[in-house]
Amino acid sequence: MEIKELTEVVDFVVELGNGVGLAIADGKITVGDLADFLPAARAAMPAISGINTVDDELMDLSDEEVAEIVNHVVTKFDIPSDKAEKLVEEALELGLKVFKFIKEFFVKEV
Repeated sequence: MEIKELTEVVDFVVELGNGVGLAIADGKITVGDLADFLPAARAAMPAISGINTVDDELMDLSDEEVAEIVNHVVTKFDIPSDKAEKLVEEALELGLKVFKFIKEFFVKEV
């Protein structure tokens, strides 16, 4: 199965995270920080338009697709704090692995 819709949702979340990271880098959020959220705003429509198929894509993730999503995030996610960025990337990888484990444990084969 393709992971196009999941990738679009991930793009939106990553761009939102990038915007937050940039906005809080100076310790305060102001109206001037709105521009930091434009990439997230552009990514919102594609993410929303296919949201109904994301569950199906998640339930059918292969190990290669998990690696693809993680690599995609590592490539696109860029916030000023390298330590925080690395922690978020590792948390995503761990979260996807836990999701895959739970799916395999609880989802019955048809």
